[in-house]
Amino acid sequence: MTEELAEEQVSAPALTFEKFGFDKAIMKSIKNEGYETPTPIQDMAILPVMGGFDLMGIAQTGSGKTAAFCLPTINKLIYNHVKPNPYKPKALIIAPTRELVMQIGKFIDQFSRGTPIKSLVVAGGQPYQPQIRKLKYGIDILISTPGRLIDHMGSGNVKLEECDTFILDEADRMLDMGFIDEVKEIQSNLNTGH
Repeated sequence: MTEELAEEQVSAPALTFEKFGFDKAIMKSIKNEGYETPTPIQDMAILPVMGGFDLMGIAQTGSGKTAAFCLPTINKLIYNHVKPNPYKPKALIIAPTRELVMQIGKFIDQFSRGTPIKSLVVAGGQPYQPQIRKLKYGIDILISTPGRLIDHMGSGNVKLEECDTFILDEADRMLDMGFIDEVKEIQSNLNTGH
């Protein structure tokens, strides 16, 4: 096999999203949103994320990174779903800005329709009480900026010992913005098997 052919096969995208074995509700949302073929970052990242492997992905803006980590996370949580305990999310997504966490939250809402998955966006500029009520009820996925999450953790509204999935979106930007101490504090509160 020639080197060019081998490289072409490795970088060739999956034919369809069907190959990932997503839950039927996710597949319905994928079709409703008009997604047909996974992008290269999705093709390379989805199966490792579904398998629970640690992964670092680097791709251009608009390349489908959000779907690459959100779709397998939603799918993993649907499988053998158990209602989350109060204040204890099962998955945590951290992003550096309010705008980005809102965008991720909207994506998760779109692609978890018709599933038991509950999510919550926690960021500055939003009132605390509705967030606290939702956290008390129990959520599967928490999407937050580092500062607001630290505030909620300090107040006992978020406890991370049952969180198995930890995603840092735009980690380089978060570190550039000086969030290293917050990220370390958050990580130290996660369960050891995350």
